[in-house]
Amino acid sequence: MDLGLTERRRSRLATSEARTAAHLELGRRGEALAAAYLELEGYSIVGANFSLPVGRNLRHAIVHAEIDLVAYEGPTLCFIEVKTRASDWFAQPQANVDLRKRRQIVRAARAYRRMLGLTGVPHRYDVVTVVLGADRRDADARADGVVRTGGDERAEGGGRREGDDDASHASHDDDPSFEKDSITARSASAAPPRIEILRNFWTEQMVRKRQWSDHFYY
Repeated sequence: MDLGLTERRRSRLATSEARTAAHLELGRRGEALAAAYLELEGYSIVGANFSLPVGRNLRHAIVHAEIDLVAYEGPTLCFIEVKTRASDWFAQPQANVDLRKRRQIVRAARAYRRMLGLTGVPHRYDVVTVVLGADRRDADARADGVVRTGGDERAEGGGRREGDDDASHASHDDDPSFEKDSITARSASAAPPRIEILRNFWTEQMVRKRQWSDHFYY
């Protein structure tokens, strides 16, 4: 037996397990921060990590869909996807909420509403982004203390931050139902987590197939 090869495999396995554990811890921390921030913004959290099987993939393995947080904002039932990143220098966290993910969440939300007799309740789909290692330059571009922004992110003077990509705002700029709030604070040593609420990030009409299947795999 090649002991060197075995040791390398063990090393790769240990590295993979460490990365998985770190990713899970990042997600848990982000969800806790998101829930606390939502409550500060007036949401009432009623559920977390609601999961159910919604189909099978090409390998016939069961696919589970999970809703990170379920909450009410006033009379509106909100199904909330939380995306947490250590940094957003490469891409914004919400970029990973793709069409496939949205459809899975919609199916899980339909099941949730049907199970609890809430089919007639107004509802929407929100995304909360959490950037734990917010870029210091981003924090320096804002005013001291807490800064909330609505719509496009703006600096203290009301203009867009230098270096903002107009394309990153284009998908929702023409949608009057889309709203965004954010919070950030400046620290002498490092920027604290930056949290944003992307209200009504998508609708069922935007992701609807010709016919929804209400069959779930248990």
